[in-house]
Amino acid sequence: RVGGTIQEPFPPPVTAEGPEQPAVGPLEVVRYAPEGEVPLAPYLSITFSQPMVALSSHEDLAREGVPVKLSPQPPGTWRWVGTKTLVFQPDGRFPMATRYTVEIPAGTKSAVGGVLEQAVRWTFRTPPPTVRTFYPTTGPQRRDALMFVAFDQHIDPDAVLPTITVTAD
Repeated sequence: RVGGTIQEPFPPPVTAEGPEQPAVGPLEVVRYAPEGEVPLAPYLSITFSQPMVALSSHEDLAREGVPVKLSPQPPGTWRWVGTKTLVFQPDGRFPMATRYTVEIPAGTKSAVGGVLEQAVRWTFRTPPPTVRTFYPTTGPQRRDALMFVAFDQHIDPDAVLPTITVTAD
């Protein structure tokens, strides 16, 4: 015969001790998005260096607490994608013209015992509305002319109207 014979029973005998667990280092936030000025924010994503939840069904994970503070938080749903990535899916998209702050507090623990030593905090901002077009644009106009302004996103007319001024030479 080629090779050696191993004289161990198979499967190995069951012992009360489990396998030796590797040392757990500090918990870290590996990546996150979005950050800074963004033209559009369809969702928020955070990935940790260690498992944060046990591998389970989506329904079970939905009941897990979320270790992230999002301010302001629009209507939407937090969900785990695997054991390390957390996603916030707003209803639709993140509202425009808003500055968002995201914080993961110091002391946050992973499922394997790692601890986040320092809080992780960042911001992102969706753009304010800008004027796409308006009418009238030039030339003499009647005093009762219809005036029109089109923006690049939905606006609250009652909030914008007091900020619009009309001047003439």
